[in-house]
Order: sequence, then structure tokens, then C-alpha cells
Amino acid sequence: MTEGPRQRVPGREGKEGLRSLSFHSLVLGLLGLVFVGLFLGLGLVNSQRLEKALFEAELTKAVSTRDAVERNAEGIYRLLLGAEGRREWPEAGSFMGSESLSLDDLLLTPLVDLAVELDAAEDEGRISSERLEEILRDSNILHALFMDSSGRIILKDSSFPDELLRTAKELLNADGTIFTRLFSPSPDPGLPGFIAIRRRRAPGIVLIALGQKELESWRLRASLQEALETVEGRMGVLYLEVRDGRGRVLAQAGEVRGDKDRAPPVTRLSMGDMVLLERHLVGRGPVLEARMPLHVGRDLLLLAAGLDGTESGELIRRNRLQIYLTTAMMTSMAFMAVFLLYLTQRRQQARLDEVRERLRQAERFSALGRLAGMVAHEVRNPLNAISMAVQRLGREYAPQGEEGREEFSKLVGLIREEIRRINGIVEDFLGVTRKGKLELREIPIGDLLEKLKTLVEAQASSRNVEIVVADRGSGPVVLADGERIMQALLNLVNNSLEAMPPRGGVISLSSWAEGKDRAVIEVSDTGKGIPPEEMDKIFDLGFTTKARGLGLGLHVAREIVELHGGEIKVRQREGGGTVFSVYLPAKGETQQRRQS
Repeated sequence: MTEGPRQRVPGREGKEGLRSLSFHSLVLGLLGLVFVGLFLGLGLVNSQRLEKALFEAELTKAVSTRDAVERNAEGIYRLLLGAEGRREWPEAGSFMGSESLSLDDLLLTPLVDLAVELDAAEDEGRISSERLEEILRDSNILHALFMDSSGRIILKDSSFPDELLRTAKELLNADGTIFTRLFSPSPDPGLPGFIAIRRRRAPGIVLIALGQKELESWRLRASLQEALETVEGRMGVLYLEVRDGRGRVLAQAGEVRGDKDRAPPVTRLSMGDMVLLERHLVGRGPVLEARMPLHVGRDLLLLAAGLDGTESGELIRRNRLQIYLTTAMMTSMAFMAVFLLYLTQRRQQARLDEVRERLRQAERFSALGRLAGMVAHEVRNPLNAISMAVQRLGREYAPQGEEGREEFSKLVGLIREEIRRINGIVEDFLGVTRKGKLELREIPIGDLLEKLKTLVEAQASSRNVEIVVADRGSGPVVLADGERIMQALLNLVNNSLEAMPPRGGVISLSSWAEGKDRAVIEVSDTGKGIPPEEMDKIFDLGFTTKARGLGLGLHVAREIVELHGGEIKVRQREGGGTVFSVYLPAKGETQQRRQS
């Protein structure tokens, strides 16, 4: 038992092709995303490297600033220590009227400023006993006293010494604005040093006293303040601020603002015991704030240096913009490449589908060829029997009358000729695409069309179709294989018959010479016509719109015509219907092709 051709689900190959194309498209899309991610990742890494390099450069600048502050503050601090035994002003004198600022003035100036602030605050009623104690602790002051011109105590801390109170009363009657005893030895070793000022709005004095510990702290503050003011403004430094271990501000320089005016850090970079914060000051713009340890004397402090980050920020912004533009360009190129690959894949898939379709048709017609071989073997004997029977009928059962006998002989001859043609068709079924040898002879196309009409007239009448043969001038003569050309024309007429509506119609057969080297045979019908989208497919092997049929007729017709060196064209007929135009070489050209 032989195995028949493998069955296929309609559209299965197309679905598999679409599935394969979708898979490859997905792979290409993922590949494009990988490229995009790679470009973007490289861009971000390069951006981070540049930002880190810029921040490290700013941090190095901050370290240089810290070193300068440290050197200056340490030098000033040691000079202040060296002025410890220097002669004091024993008598009252005007500090504000003294000559140019000395090293002592670096310490006296902030203390005088503090005394002036305390005087103003008490005069406005903003200082109570409890508040005064807090101010003394926060300002690192040992004692404070407010006294009117009569010697009455307005306000003092709870532990103010009586001996220092007597000294304050003595200063009420002394001449001068500012009085101090900080650096020279005191007549009473148990008493702390002090500084006193005349009150501005009401007669009296304000006195603040400092012990050695407090004096040491203010000496450090004075050294830091002078060092900060010396360095501030250099190398793009916007502000400087020094705090102690308890977070108290010891010195400031520049436009230092509170944390509420500083946006949260955008970037944080650490290098050893130093930290760099990228932040913004309200109304100032980008600032790089470096926080570093500061060593002055025996104290470990914290220095905050605000550096102008405008230039660095602009470099970072431009670099990011360049990276984003480069990434966008590379991404576009990647997607373009992926799109081109996708188009190439689609074209390759279309070609593959076309090859598969041809293979499918080849398998189908290979199976049909095997079937045709069996049919040819089985049909040949019955055809021979029919041919012999028709021959016997023509010989033994011819009518007696001359007119009837001639008609009878004509019909018998026609039947035997068609039997031979059927036999040839069956035998050549397997060779529909094979370039067989033509048996050429001179054939008048007019006679060919009349014979074609006789063959299909009965079938056409049963379908209410009229066959009309219309010659255009003298019918051309061509060298052709009559049986093959008849088979091709018969396939075209049969196609027109099947396209007719139930009410019938007209099929016109015509021929004419076109120039000296071509003859035209035209088969025109008034049927339903061919849809435009199917016009290019009707001659394909196996293409059919009928529920039953193999799709061989038009394909075989084209193969036969092309075997003769001609061509078939099809077009829509005005008013409805289809026109097939068969172009065949003229007698001279056909003869030349045969000889070559």
C-alpha cells in the first residue's frame, strides 16, 4: 500500500512563518534594547566618572582651603599666647580711640561686640536671669553684670564674685568708654579677667568676666575668625564656618546661611575623614559644601567650606547633555539597524514562504502526476475500445443517403479525433511543465476557432451562453502544434464558461494579425470578471477559486503558449467580464524558433 501525499492544515505554513517572524522580531527588539541599555549604561558610567573627578578636584581645593585656615589660625593663636604677659591699660582708656588694631584687639573686638549686644538686649527687656545663665554658657563667659550709674545692680549671674563687684563700682567714676583687664596680672590673683563698657542709653556699665578656660576659648575664636576672614573669597570660597565638638559656631566668614536656606544634598562624596555635599543655597545657586576636621592648638574642630559650584555644575550639565545626545544618536542608530534587520528578515521570510509554497505545489502536482500515471494506464484501454467501436460504427452503421452519410462521417471523425486528443492529454498530464517537443504545422487561426466553437457549443448552449466567432480581416496563419494550442484555447473558454452567471452571456472568439511577426487570439466573455487582487495569481499553478478543481487549466494554457514563444495577457472587459489575449509568433518567427 503506497503512502499518499502528506496532508497539510490550510494556512499552517503561513501561521508558522508569522510565528517565526514574530519570534525573530522579538529577538531583534530585545537586541535593540540591549544596545540601548549598553549605550545608556556606558554614558552614565562616564558621567559619574566625570562628576567624581570634578568633585575630587573641588575636594582638593577645599583641603587646600582647610590647610590655609589651619596654618593662619595656628600662627595667630600662638601669637596671642605670646602676648599673655604684655602690659595692660591699667587706667581707663578709650578702646575705640586707640591706635591701629593689635593682636590684643583681635580678642578684645569680639568681646566688646558681645558686651554691646548684651547691653542692647537688656535695655530692650529681652534678658532675664535664666536667659542670662544660658547666654553665659553658650558664649563661654564666666560672669556678667549690669549696673546703673548709682551702683545699683540691674542684673547679674548668680555666682558673680563680690570682689569683682567692688571693681565694677570703681569703674563708674573712671574716665573712658571701655575698660579691660585680661592679659596683665590682677591685683587679686583669685579674680578673673574682665572687660567693661559704658552703657549707651542709660548711665551705667556692662561687665563680662572670663577665667583662664574661657579666655582660652575666646583666644581660639579670635584666631579662627581672623584666619577665616583672611582665606574667605579666595579660590571660589563662598563662606567658611567652624564649629566645636558640641556643634556651637566658633567663627564664620562669608555669606553663611542656616540649614533652612540650604537645600538637601544632591550628591555626597566621602574621602577619608572629609565629606563633600552638593547642595543649593536659596538665591545663590549650586554650592559644594566640604566638611573637614580642623586642628588648631589642642582642639579638634569641624570646618565647613562652601565652594562655588557654578562652573562644575555647568561642566556636569554639558557633559550630561552630550552623553544624552550621544546615547540618543546611538539608540536611533541601533533601532534603525534593528529595523533594517527586521525588514530584511521579513523579505527573507516572504521568500521562504514563497519557496515553501512552490515546494507544496510541487509535492501536490507530484502526487497528481503519480495519480495521472495510473489514470493514463487505466484510461488508455477504454479509449482504444471506444475508438475501435466508433470506427466500426462509422464503417457498418453509416446512413444510406449521401447527405446523411457525409454528416455522419464528419461526426464520427470528430469523435475519433477528440478521443486521440484525450489520450494525448492523459499521457501528457505529468508533463504540464515539461518542455515537450512541438509538432508544428501551418494552421489558419480562423479554422481553429471554428473547431473550438463546435467543441464547446453544446456545453455553452446548456448554460445559455452564446459562442460568437468574429474575424478581424483575413485570419492569420501560424506555425503551431494544433492539439496543444486547441488545448490552451479550450482551457480559456472553459474558464469563461465557469465564470458566467446563471442567466448566461456571450463568449467572443476573434483573431487578427498584429504587425508582421505576431498573431492575436482573443477570448472575451461577459461573466463576473476577475477581482483585481487575484489578477496576478490566476496563472499560478494550483490557484483556483472554485470549490472543486485543481487549478491546472490557466496554468497549462500559459505553459503551452509560452512553449510556442508567445504570451497570455488578461484584463477587465469594459461593462463587465474578462478578456484573455493570446499572442503567438507569426509563421516566420515560429519557423526560426523551431530551427534554433
